[in-house]
Amino acid sequence: MAGAQRPRGSGGSEDRIIIGEVVGVHGVRGAVRVAPVTDFPDRLLGLAEVVLVSAGAARPVRVERSSRSGRVVLMKFQGTGTRGAAEALRGATVEIPARDAVPLPPGQFYTFQVIGLEVRTPEGKAVGRVVDILRTGSNDVYVVRPPEGGEILLPAVDSVVQRIDIGAGELVARLPEWTP
Repeated sequence: MAGAQRPRGSGGSEDRIIIGEVVGVHGVRGAVRVAPVTDFPDRLLGLAEVVLVSAGAARPVRVERSSRSGRVVLMKFQGTGTRGAAEALRGATVEIPARDAVPLPPGQFYTFQVIGLEVRTPEGKAVGRVVDILRTGSNDVYVVRPPEGGEILLPAVDSVVQRIDIGAGELVARLPEWTP
């Protein structure tokens, strides 16, 4: 499971994925510190354009430069030439079109691809929808919300998850014996 965040923009605009968050400023000329929220942090380097989302407003911006600085990436966006302008971006998410996500090997999926899938048993019985993914030390756990409410926790292991079909929008799982 790769860690790009959920997509944004469904319902008319292009789907985007969150790959970073502006966590601070760097210097006095408008650069910002971006914390990667992806399994591919180097993806933030060399981008020509991103979408900044802050307070519900999304705007595409050109990236003038980017470089690594420890665990964060320093980025300078066009039109952000002062420390005050950079400070106004604190808390904004850095997003890219979902179609530009790094391709994954077969059988691996991004978080945003799994959240929202309809869960069914191998016999075809509807169980609910994946609403979250918990990361544990050994394996991910899919949080499934049945229509009647509550939660079902499904370990993301081969003995439970039989098939994930992104195109069909479903996850087929053999429910553990402790599941109601």
